[in-house]
Amino acid sequence: MNEEVNNLANTIASDLHIYTGEGKLQASNRPNIFDKKILSNWINPVAISEIEEKNQSRFLAEEKIGKLIYKSVYLSIPSTNSQSNLGILAVPFFESEAELNSLISDVLSNIFNAFVVIFILFLIVSYFVSKNLTFPFKLLTQKLKTTNLENNEPMYWGSKDEIGLLVNEYNNMLFKLESSKKVLASTEKESAWREMAKQVAHEIKNPLTPMKLTLQHLLRLQSAGQLDDHERLKKSLETLIHQVDALSGIASSFSTFAKMPLPKNDLMNFKEVLNQVIELFKNDERLDLTFKDDSYTDNIPIIGDDKLFGRVIANLIINGVQAVESGKKPEIRIWLWMSDQAVFLEITDNGNGIPPELRDKIFIPNFSTKSQGSGLGLAIAKSGVETAGGKIWFETEMNVGTTFYLTFPLLE
Repeated sequence: MNEEVNNLANTIASDLHIYTGEGKLQASNRPNIFDKKILSNWINPVAISEIEEKNQSRFLAEEKIGKLIYKSVYLSIPSTNSQSNLGILAVPFFESEAELNSLISDVLSNIFNAFVVIFILFLIVSYFVSKNLTFPFKLLTQKLKTTNLENNEPMYWGSKDEIGLLVNEYNNMLFKLESSKKVLASTEKESAWREMAKQVAHEIKNPLTPMKLTLQHLLRLQSAGQLDDHERLKKSLETLIHQVDALSGIASSFSTFAKMPLPKNDLMNFKEVLNQVIELFKNDERLDLTFKDDSYTDNIPIIGDDKLFGRVIANLIINGVQAVESGKKPEIRIWLWMSDQAVFLEITDNGNGIPPELRDKIFIPNFSTKSQGSGLGLAIAKSGVETAGGKIWFETEMNVGTTFYLTFPLLE
């Protein structure tokens, strides 16, 4: 029996123990374990209970020798002649849980590493593929960003794929844009000339009407033989001279406005220009001019056109005087002050103020609230100030007055 058990144990590479039906050891391939009393010669009582009393054909038990824990599977050996068992076969074994966990970890680690490698390769391939796919779109986007009304170059694409269709449409758009540019330039030129002719005709027509009436009055005086009345003749001639001056002023305004895009920007003393303008108006008895100087210096260096700025300041003073209703003496207050980076000029009048519906139109060319104005004074002022890097704005209150603000950066 022992020889057969040893042969079978060597074949299956496992230990084998055979017990009798009463649970006593019959044979084993490792008898030394039982001889040295490491294991008892009697079977595990739980196993014999499960097999003999509960008629189980097999039972798995957890057993222990000192700190060594292992498992044994107990199998009944049935008799061929009766329902009883000839014996019980025990097969002890150890669970390689740590080895299994290590194997599982290795498998998962290999899977993860393979996934990372595949993912990185996928990113690299995707980068180059997407770069090749998006390059034409980037080129087309750059072309679209630089597209304007001037200096547009068509694109070339060798293949007739979807990108080629886009490039073809882009080139067609450039062709249409060039045609539209010519039409737009022609239309704008005609519109500008039409608007300018309309404005010039309107401005010239206003002084011509009183001139015509004055000449007709002189003809009536001649017919009545009253030209010898020097007082009437003088008054009529003064009226004519005044209207001629108005026409000259209108022509000068249009000429100045036409030259505004090309002012002279030189180093100038803003304080000196302001004093020259104030000197022109301070002896005018028709208005009350006050000047508050908080600059505390005689030299305020800025970049600009001194003649243009002189006309701008004078025009703002004249506008303030004309904004005052008849019967009320104009009061013009001028305040000059400075900060570390800029100089500020405030020109305040005691006029009627600017109505809310007209405040957005004040700096628009050809707009005027006066019957004899050209509507170019404030437009010239705004263009000249902004060309020199300054700013101009206003604050107004109805029946109180208006304040215009000028500011220019100081030259370091």
